[in-house]
Formats: sequence, structure tokens, C-alpha cells
Amino acid sequence: MLTHHAHLLSYHFAEDVRTKFIAHDRTIGLHDVRLSEIDLRLQCAETANYEGVLIWKIGEYRQRKLQAVGGRILSLYSQPFYTSRYGYKMCARIYLNGDGVGRGTHLSLFFVVMQVGSHCTVLISVDLSYR
Repeated sequence: MLTHHAHLLSYHFAEDVRTKFIAHDRTIGLHDVRLSEIDLRLQCAETANYEGVLIWKIGEYRQRKLQAVGGRILSLYSQPFYTSRYGYKMCARIYLNGDGVGRGTHLSLFFVVMQVGSHCTVLISVDLSYR
């Protein structure tokens, strides 16, 4: 039979292990989030296009269209691309069920100029000519 002192030591040991477990679990969660962010950055870097061309395959289109009609999703964003090597960073935003006056009848597509960083300066012109 354990003495009161042994019970107390056992309790404090168990609490210490529980506290450390919670801290480690939280740290692992933070590492998982960071790994996901790094993976996303790597995917963007691997698919980076500096030719001003976007090829975007929207997977599970029918399901996503139904979600858009049902109001569960509003829009989707493409992977980023660049107008040239040192040009604008852009992405496309698509509303599968339309936006504004096209809602419910059309598919709406917009091009978004993305912020690259605080070191960027405003470029004078963008050549969005049709190829």
C-alpha cells in the first residue's frame, strides 16, 4: 500500500507527464501547420510560370459547380503565375455560379494582381495582349 507521500509523488509525476504531453502535442500541431505552409510554397514554386500563361485544371468541376449553386463555395483561386520574370504576380479567381449580374447564369472569371512584398514598386504598364 502506498503512503500518502508516495500517492502525492505519483500524482505530481502523472500531472507533469500530462503537461509535457499537451505541450508536445501543441508543438507537433504547430510543426504540422508549418510543414503544410512550406509544402504549399514549394508547390507554388514548382508550378511558377513566368511566361504570362496560366493553365488551370479545375478538378471535380461538377461537384464544385453544385457547391457554388448551393452557396457552399463562392469562388476558387488558381495557382499564382507571373506576367514575366520580373513582372506582376497574378492569379485567376473564378465564380462557377457567376458574380454580380452574371450570378446564376454565367461563369465569372477575374484576374487578381497579387502583392509580392513590401520591396515591390509600382510597375508602369502591363501587357495583357491576347496570344
